[in-house]
Amino acid sequence: MDADMHAEDSKRQLMGLFLGEIQERTRDLERNLLAIEPTTNAAARLELLKALLRTTHSLKGAAGLMEVRPIETACHWMEELFSSALRDGRRLDRRQIGMLLETIDALAEYGRVLDRGEKDSCDAPEERLHRLAESIRTNVDVAFKSRKDGSTGHPPALRAGDDAGPSPPGYNVADATTQRRVVRSTDLDGSVQVAAEKLDSLLFRSGELLISRSLGRTRVDQTASLQELTKSLRRQASNAFGNRPPVLPRTQLPNLRQKDEILVDLENGLRKLKQDLADDSRILERAAASLADGLHRARMQPFAQACRGLARIVRDMSADQGKLAELAVEGGGIEIDRSILGGLQDSLRHLVRNAVDHGLETPEDRAARNKPAAGRIVIAAVLRGDQLQVRVEDDGGGIDVVSLREHAPDKDGPGAQDEEELLRRVFLPGVSTSPTVTRLSGRGMGLDIVKNAVEKLRGTVQVAHTPGKGTAFTLTLPLTVTTIRALLIVAGDQIFALDPISSKKLLRVSREELRSVSGRAFIPYDGRTIPVLDLAGWLGMSTRKRMPSAGSIVVIVIGTAGREAALLVDEVAGEQELLIRALGPRLEKLRIFSGGAILPDGQIALVLNAAALLENATGRNLGRDLPPFEQAERPQARKRILIVDDSPTVRALEKIMLEAAGYQVSTASDGSEAWDVLQTEGADAVIADVDMPRMDGFMFAQTIRQSQHFSNLPIILVTAREEPQDKTRGLEVGANAYLLKSTFDQQQLLELIRQVL
Repeated sequence: MDADMHAEDSKRQLMGLFLGEIQERTRDLERNLLAIEPTTNAAARLELLKALLRTTHSLKGAAGLMEVRPIETACHWMEELFSSALRDGRRLDRRQIGMLLETIDALAEYGRVLDRGEKDSCDAPEERLHRLAESIRTNVDVAFKSRKDGSTGHPPALRAGDDAGPSPPGYNVADATTQRRVVRSTDLDGSVQVAAEKLDSLLFRSGELLISRSLGRTRVDQTASLQELTKSLRRQASNAFGNRPPVLPRTQLPNLRQKDEILVDLENGLRKLKQDLADDSRILERAAASLADGLHRARMQPFAQACRGLARIVRDMSADQGKLAELAVEGGGIEIDRSILGGLQDSLRHLVRNAVDHGLETPEDRAARNKPAAGRIVIAAVLRGDQLQVRVEDDGGGIDVVSLREHAPDKDGPGAQDEEELLRRVFLPGVSTSPTVTRLSGRGMGLDIVKNAVEKLRGTVQVAHTPGKGTAFTLTLPLTVTTIRALLIVAGDQIFALDPISSKKLLRVSREELRSVSGRAFIPYDGRTIPVLDLAGWLGMSTRKRMPSAGSIVVIVIGTAGREAALLVDEVAGEQELLIRALGPRLEKLRIFSGGAILPDGQIALVLNAAALLENATGRNLGRDLPPFEQAERPQARKRILIVDDSPTVRALEKIMLEAAGYQVSTASDGSEAWDVLQTEGADAVIADVDMPRMDGFMFAQTIRQSQHFSNLPIILVTAREEPQDKTRGLEVGANAYLLKSTFDQQQLLELIRQVL
């Protein structure tokens, strides 16, 4: 019984390896067949033929071992055809390559049916394989009859139980023996196949470690607060008695000394606990960061994998339509997260089909326009900072703007007559410039699918064209959709996350700057006016009834150059590294959100889809419900805070927070510039980073303390440096407080400012 179960397990494992090999080998065969067709170099063609022969021979041997006769027979006749071409020095013609590609499709389909365990469904794929194998056999027979040596013999047919046959030229016998064990060289080269679901699961577990890391920092700060409280209690007791002995009965003095000793012990114990927690937190942080980095690298795959099968699509579609086309892929070695890769594949297929069907002309039309007979489609991937930009470009006739104007719905009014706005309509569902509907195009759904897929990846897609010269679609995507350094914003008492890639600028806008046009709210920006979208009001959430008494609002500018909108929020809560999770099938159709994340404090932050927000801000009347301003008197003498940081984002974020709290704010990018600002404008307190060019935060604090005029100026250092010696040095050079950016909290900063002032 146990032996039978073991045999069944072994058989299942072997079959799993074999099914994986079918998919791997058929991909290799398709790639090399598509490469051999346009190749004119004889040596390169010879090497491709040898590669095809080796791959086919290997798959035939594995199929024979697993007794999958339909695949074994088809591979046998493919191998004979490749051998014949290799021996006779012949080129495979276009008809033969088409037949071989169809056979490869049938092999892959048969493998998928076996993988699903649908034995009853094997008849149709098996019949297709048999028919194609017979067609290949006929080609092999013709090749044998036409050989120059006059031989009329037929190659032997493969019978069940026969050996896989003689090794092809360039094939190692040892490799054949290895293949009989269904073990490939890649199984022995130090690599191992891991299910994608397992990697995803590990990644999310590592995300929980990152949350635990943040909680560890919080515990360190809480312990430090208790230590400071204990120290404060001792100081208060000491100050109450001064140098005079307390007026207490002699019998109570020992009790008082004992309590003082308890406070000393408590303070020392808290100091040691804080240090131990800080050490443990750093160990956890290093381990979590290392694990997350390793998992991210394990998920990275070359961009070329997203382009698999595209050459086949170009070949088949161009042949069906009587066109000539070639495909080029640039930047195939760029590594991107597998989640981005998976989302890109379908979009690239639609764009390539669109290029062949709508973009490229027939050879006759291209000749009339002095173009080469073969059209060219280029897919180019480049890295732009922390973004991936993919451009799909063809050298066809461009977009038929006249036809697009006729077919696209005119729901956006007169502004849609602008060509840039008109081109964006190609992404609307049901819009197509094709006069006919075919199996693959004409229904106006392909580009809508592309747009939705890209937005799910928190990306954007744009289109441009030059009449008579071609069309280009540009997809801009993050390098990963699993983790982001998100901007946390609050609207209607709910916290949301916004990808910094989507946000261009943080602004505080006064009520005088708000303009109303036909009931819609606008603000001036970069010499133009852009619409305002009240996030809380648009989502139907409870929002503030009146604007802040300071008479200003916080907005985040989103969008691309020339097409921006201002997102109205209640406050900006800071930045946080988040692990993004999918929302699940029930919420996946909500375009406004692209995911969700759990914050260190347990709150859930929904990730906003900036593209959907922009669409609604520019396409709907969303300005009427902006709440009015409070009619309150402004503070007569507001304190001035000087913010010093080399990061424009941090400066803008802190400036908005402090202005919302009623402070006047000046900014500088380093200590040297800040010293000049201090001399001319003065300040009531300074908030400074440590790592800055020219003059860092330590030197700036020391300069302030050594000056006669500003020696008592409150200084708060807000930095990413977490080592105890850095904090000690900051306090030694004269800082009143030392805050970590990793645990930055708006309320904590405002409370510290209140205390030091």
